[in-house]
Amino acid sequence: MKLPREALKRFVKKFKAAIDGIIVGLKTDRSIRVQWLIAVAVIAVFYLVRIEPADWLWIVFCIGLVVSV
Repeated sequence: MKLPREALKRFVKKFKAAIDGIIVGLKTDRSIRVQWLIAVAVIAVFYLVRIEPADWLWIVFCIGLVVSV
């Protein structure tokens, strides 16, 4: 599936806005920093424990749920 150039530009612009929002949140909101710090710690611990790929899906889903709410 090939996207038209304008659709691709809009797609990239939306991702840039989302990333900018994450950066602003990390700079200005303490609770967001704590959530991201815990998410990174959880990922590191489970990486060291070497969990199964299916379990990674649950971990990523749960982290996404917490960060997005």
